[in-house]
Amino acid sequence: ERIVRLLLDQGADVKAHAGSGSYGNALCAAAYGGKKAIVKLLLERGLDVNSVTAGRYGTALCAAACGGWEEVVSLLLD
Repeated sequence: ERIVRLLLDQGADVKAHAGSGSYGNALCAAAYGGKKAIVKLLLERGLDVNSVTAGRYGTALCAAACGGWEEVVSLLLD
């Protein structure tokens, strides 16, 4: 979480999309990995909870559900 916060504080684009890969963006990657604090941070920094990516899971909600992370799913639904 500290590294993500540092990168964002230094101007990293919270809305950046990966050109390829399984996740598509940082929110999907964090959601699939069950990183609730990072998911919350990315949402606080303006990443759209409903953003659709070209990654395998499409949305963060789908990624969290596929990863089996109920707390992250609940956070994304709030």
